[in-house]
Amino acid sequence: MKRISRRRFLRYGGAGLLALSGAERLAAWASAQEPTIPIGVVYPLTGALARIGASIKNAVDLAAEIVNTPHPELEPLVLARPAGLPRLRGARLRLIWADSRGDPATGRAETERLIERERVVAVVGAYQSAVTATASLAAEAKGIPFLNPESSSPKLTERNFKWFFRTGPHDVTFTKLFFDMMEDLKKRGHRISKIAILSEDTEFGATAVGVEKVFAQRYGYEVVATELYTSPPASVEAELLRIRRSGCDVIFGQNY
Repeated sequence: MKRISRRRFLRYGGAGLLALSGAERLAAWASAQEPTIPIGVVYPLTGALARIGASIKNAVDLAAEIVNTPHPELEPLVLARPAGLPRLRGARLRLIWADSRGDPATGRAETERLIERERVVAVVGAYQSAVTATASLAAEAKGIPFLNPESSSPKLTERNFKWFFRTGPHDVTFTKLFFDMMEDLKKRGHRISKIAILSEDTEFGATAVGVEKVFAQRYGYEVVATELYTSPPASVEAELLRIRRSGCDVIFGQNY
């Protein structure tokens, strides 16, 4: 097994991973006969979020297939025409999947397994903010880049991690857009002054609730109800009934 230096990979092969996921710094290796770059991917493939995990898996597998196989019909998509990464002797991405089952402890254990046993050089994941928090902690401890496309808790990028990269917006961005939209609706004649919040009591939900209350105060809205439930719920009928009685104009909801 012949290794490719991190500097050389970043210089010549990084564009392929940018096309796949947006990561900026990933180490890599390649075998002499058939160079491959092992990337760990951690998502909920079973459990309550299995359907979402399956959709994500289809998307990530497709991205890797586009990089690994010639697709001239998809130009000008980056790396669609060549097979593999042309400046790394055609090295192909090899995805190694792990199932977090939607559980933070499992997500961390699976990330450690990918790094220590499968010897992946980077990890992508993990959808839920709570799972991403623990999984990325394991990667940070080993100096392995962890790319997160979708977890929205602002706290994830407030930990001063060296190897954690998020490519999507977080809850502060989302929430500000919602309040800006409500301000625009008010200018158009809609009466909006009271909001209610319905949220699961996870890392994602609790953080989002805090952000929404900060923006409500900043924009001058009254929070008339806050309902938290354990995920996955058997029913949220009671919570919705209390929200209905609160007299709110808008409901903010965050759930998987």
